[in-house]
Amino acid sequence: DKKRSGDVEAVNIKLDENKIPFLLKQKGFYPAYHMNKKSWITVVLDDTLTDERLSALIAESRSYTVGKKMRNGKVAWLIPANPQYFDIVEAFRKKREIIWKQSSNIRAGDIAYMYVGSPVSAVLYKCEVTAADIPYDYADENLKIKKVMKIKRLKEYAEDFMPFSRLCRLGVRAVRGPRLCPDNVLDILQ
Repeated sequence: DKKRSGDVEAVNIKLDENKIPFLLKQKGFYPAYHMNKKSWITVVLDDTLTDERLSALIAESRSYTVGKKMRNGKVAWLIPANPQYFDIVEAFRKKREIIWKQSSNIRAGDIAYMYVGSPVSAVLYKCEVTAADIPYDYADENLKIKKVMKIKRLKEYAEDFMPFSRLCRLGVRAVRGPRLCPDNVLDILQ
């Protein structure tokens, strides 16, 4: 804001993409700072918004960022598998439990829905994380791994059950790295 100077306290919050343009027309809201501007917005903490409104927006943001806890308290993740680098389909044919690169705050007991990239482009497996934060030292021209987790296949889906086109209709535009599984996708995959 060119009309302001000095330090300003602010918070970035994630909201429904359709809500962002509406909020940007209101005082106290700005395009997200260092975040995806389609689904994040910056809110200035200068008493422009009431505490109640700010609290409601933060609660809404939390629903988009924390991920749904399943009935048993586990967190559900959507994790990509690139068949150009590792054939997860063949690995699960040979074994029910495999090691997998870990790059998020995934914990033992969490659920990992494995999205297999092109040419499959679909969620194929529901797995349980049986161990996490296992030190591992691997690097090549495409990949660097510092820690791994063990994942156990619990369920296999048909390629046409949750293809990328369906994920897109449900609001998932990309699966480039581990991410919390959105509630609407999780409701179908459970």
